[in-house]
Amino acid sequence: VDNGFKVFHYNGDLVHEQKVDVLLQVDFGPSPPDLYQDRPASPDKVKKSLAKAASGGSSGSRPAAYVPPHLKNKGGGGSRSNFSLAYDKTEKGPGKIKSQPGGRSSSNLPPGAELAQSKSAAKNAKRRAKKKAAAAAAAAGQ
Repeated sequence: VDNGFKVFHYNGDLVHEQKVDVLLQVDFGPSPPDLYQDRPASPDKVKKSLAKAASGGSSGSRPAAYVPPHLKNKGGGGSRSNFSLAYDKTEKGPGKIKSQPGGRSSSNLPPGAELAQSKSAAKNAKRRAKKKAAAAAAAAGQ
């Protein structure tokens, strides 16, 4: 088993390595502030900050918002689409599922038969109609 500890320089160079037979705990102890002199910034950080200043980029700029691949060429970057596979705004009626081509519905009902609304669907349709009527009354009152 590799029992011991290693101390590395801030640029990644190994400074000290100590191996022991039994190692129970190693803690980092802070040193007094006046023990070591201040060092200049890391060379990589200086190069990056100089390159950023030369390119005119500011540190406070935010990256561009994510645009999905299928919207990149359409210019639909930041806007949210109201697209739904289950809802067609041109379709009339209580159901929001589009009927299949040729007039056939997606259910297994015989031609001419209509699907009866469930109790909860009827409640929801009534609630939507009431909400729509209230919105129309509020719009007319303004």
